[in-house]
Amino acid sequence: MRFKEIVISELVYWQFYNYFPTTVELWLVLPFKVDYSKFLSKIRQINGISLVNDAGEFRVVLNKYKKTFFQFLKKQRIFKLKTSQLRLKYFLILAQRLGFVSLIGLSGSLAYGIAKESDDFDLFIITKENRLWLSRFLLNVFAFMLCLKRKRKVKLAKDKVCLNLFFDLKSLGIAKSKQTEFVAREIINLKVLYDENKTWFKFVQNNKWVFSYFPNFKTWFYSAWHKKYNENKKREQGMVFKLIFDYLNLILGKVQLLKIKLNKLNKERILKYQLWFHPDDFETKYISLRNRALRLSKDSY
Repeated sequence: MRFKEIVISELVYWQFYNYFPTTVELWLVLPFKVDYSKFLSKIRQINGISLVNDAGEFRVVLNKYKKTFFQFLKKQRIFKLKTSQLRLKYFLILAQRLGFVSLIGLSGSLAYGIAKESDDFDLFIITKENRLWLSRFLLNVFAFMLCLKRKRKVKLAKDKVCLNLFFDLKSLGIAKSKQTEFVAREIINLKVLYDENKTWFKFVQNNKWVFSYFPNFKTWFYSAWHKKYNENKKREQGMVFKLIFDYLNLILGKVQLLKIKLNKLNKERILKYQLWFHPDDFETKYISLRNRALRLSKDSY
């Protein structure tokens, strides 16, 4: 497929969400490797595409969708307002102070910059070793105390916290069956809110298969990741507390597994050191929209 066709199909895909990617965001999701400066040069040569300055960043806009650009700017304001909410900030502070959490990342629509007022906060959590179930329990307690907990089977959970993905530091690699383009895209769009002891770097290092889908992400990651995220210092636990927390993690794991089994949550993926809670099949929707974008780009351009 030619450079122009790939770029336009990508921009058409983003239009399903009324989103206009920055030049860097577009470059990162291209399925082939290209130097960034060369990419910018080639982008400017494509008819029907404009680069619009937005607070110092250049966004790539299909001219036929320019009229919706102001709607997009409104969504960006929603994103900034939602992520600055006081209750969410308190939740993040409590999560960091626990001492069990190594990374907190924002995923889903907010991470993509396509937030609606009715959207919730999808969080990806990486815990320290043998703190998976203990962390999940306490984070749900914090969310409940701050009136942020999302109820089961609720489709629209405005401004609620959805703790839908937990990894233990013992197992950061994603299984072969989940190494898809959709999951790779989720990884490169993750917005890191808290990172202790270079956990984000370790996570990507354990999932280098992402680079096969998006080779430009590899170039960006090894050159810019340390500039983008502030690393927090590692905190150590005493031996006595470690043994107590190990025991609590074991007990809480058994209780939560029993509850999950009783609730018959069929869409969950429960592994020894990974928990995937995704009530909706977003990957199927992603594949459908990608194919539709490809057809529309061929028909219209």
